[in-house]
Amino acid sequence: MEDQIDMLIDFTYRDISGKQETENPEKSNEKMFSKEDKLDLKLYRLENLIQRRPFLLSNVVLRQNPNNVYEWLNRIKLCQNDTYLAIKSFTEAIQTINTEQAFGKSSKIWIEFGKFYEQYDELENANLIFHKAT
Repeated sequence: MEDQIDMLIDFTYRDISGKQETENPEKSNEKMFSKEDKLDLKLYRLENLIQRRPFLLSNVVLRQNPNNVYEWLNRIKLCQNDTYLAIKSFTEAIQTINTEQAFGKSSKIWIEFGKFYEQYDELENANLIFHKAT
């Protein structure tokens, strides 16, 4: 079982490690890691990639159509646990979406932004958002 995991991880990172070694051969010789350390590092990288996957997919869709209101709302749902990132996503969506070319109703972004502030009992900010939306 461990051999299969090692083989999968080596296959996944085959190209990455080859590029790193050709770019900086001195760094690869500086520290010698044990096989367990290398495996832990590779597993950490895979876990990190898996956790970032929804955001990376959202980035791809938004690059294809930055005026997609529904994808912006999906991206904001991904940020529910981080208020700073959610506010940043809301403001980026508002600045990016061209209302004439929007796929979906751009007013949904403003409404969800106001509801977001209401959720955290920041009624002054919610009122300001609703006022700017009109």
